[in-house]
Amino acid sequence: MTTTDESKNKWGMSPAASFLVLVFALSIARFLSQQEAPCKSDLPVWNNTIAPCEVFSESYQEARDKFKAAAKDAGATQHSFLVHGSNYTMDIAVLTGSSTDHVVFHSSGVHGVEGYAGSAIQIAFLKEVVSKDIKPSATIVLIHAVNPYGMAHFRRANEENVDLNRNA
Repeated sequence: MTTTDESKNKWGMSPAASFLVLVFALSIARFLSQQEAPCKSDLPVWNNTIAPCEVFSESYQEARDKFKAAAKDAGATQHSFLVHGSNYTMDIAVLTGSSTDHVVFHSSGVHGVEGYAGSAIQIAFLKEVVSKDIKPSATIVLIHAVNPYGMAHFRRANEENVDLNRNA
């Protein structure tokens, strides 16, 4: 099913996409509102006791470091691609599944400033893989910070002022 321009909101999203964004935002708000625990690395991930500082970051570099550490702990194969200058890297973690028939891709940070939420989701997922000793059947590919420059500078666009989801 395709949507017409008339059925999109002022941000260019369909009603279904708007609903999903709202549900996601409310889920994150609910999750964060239940957090009272101090930041401890030994807390379980999905039982409402994880401190947000374990998965959320205040800078691109902090998010990158947490992602890479979580990927290493999960036994993921890691790849890094320099995107801009010497400081901005798109990192990829691959958890090889038991079947070669299915691959799941999850990217964060296409719109740089939104990368912090996506990064937190990826880090939480990797921590969950470790804590529950999950062996995925599908191969999982996590692409961290597609737009690292935008993430580092809290911008939607990249270093050339290009919105990767609209103008690329």
